[in-house]
Amino acid sequence: MKRPSTEPPSIRQIAKQFGISRAVLWRAQQVAHIPAEEFERLIESDNPPTVT
Repeated sequence: MKRPSTEPPSIRQIAKQFGISRAVLWRAQQVAHIPAEEFERLIESDNPPTVT
C-alpha cells in the first residue's frame, strides 16, 4: 500500500485533475506573471491584447 504524499500537489497535477491542457496551463502561467499594474493597463487599453 502506497502512503499518501505529504507534499502539496504540483501545478501540473492540479491542471490534470481539472482537465486543463498543458498549453492552457502554460498560457495561464504566462498571464499570471504579468505585473498587476501592467495587466490592468493592457486590458483597459483601446486595443487589448489577445492570446494570439
